Amino acid sequence: MASSKQVQVTACILWLLFLTLPCSSSTESLYQHSLVVGENATLGLSHGMPVGKSPSSKPGASVLCERVLVYGLSRLKHLDKFANTVKVKISTTSRFQTFEVCFHRNTSRGIGMCPDSQWEKVSKGSWSGSMSPFEHKLLAIRTAGSSLQNFEVFIKEEFFLSRLIFFVSGIVLMTLAPYLSNSLVFYYSSGMTIGVVLVILIWTVLG
Repeated sequence: MASSKQVQVTACILWLLFLTLPCSSSTESLYQHSLVVGENATLGLSHGMPVGKSPSSKPGASVLCERVLVYGLSRLKHLDKFANTVKVKISTTSRFQTFEVCFHRNTSRGIGMCPDSQWEKVSKGSWSGSMSPFEHKLLAIRTAGSSLQNFEVFIKEEFFLSRLIFFVSGIVLMTLAPYLSNSLVFYYSSGMTIGVVLVILIWTVLG
């Protein structure tokens, strides 16, 4: 029995070490363009790769496509970033050049092969999207123009204080739950508060 428990403990330790090991080099090597969360880097795109038979494109026509791997951080190593959100932005110097964006997690898709429903058309020269700092996502870009060299992709982390406040409030409420559940003052005051908030919301919507 002791030996089997030791094997289980060893397996759990090895699994945790595997999760915390950095694997960005092996993943990023599969893609020509990549950005790492935490560096706030800016990436300029290349000319683009001609792709035919891209979903929803005109029959017989090819479009220029590029994709960028946005590589997230290890959750165990960066627990302090749980209240952060990563903003991924695309900008171009040509305001009149339209392009389409597909922001997804499926690494098995070929370049420019997102389904028709996932392409988002952009006509104002800039685009932005959000993601968790702990996930990996692919940013696919395609255009019917002549080049993608005037496009830039950059990422930036944003801290949301409200998430930290909700997290601390949740811990406090869970800690005090046995005492609050037996408190008539908390019961009636919380009921009145919820009622007042609902009345204000209904008045705001109907008014």
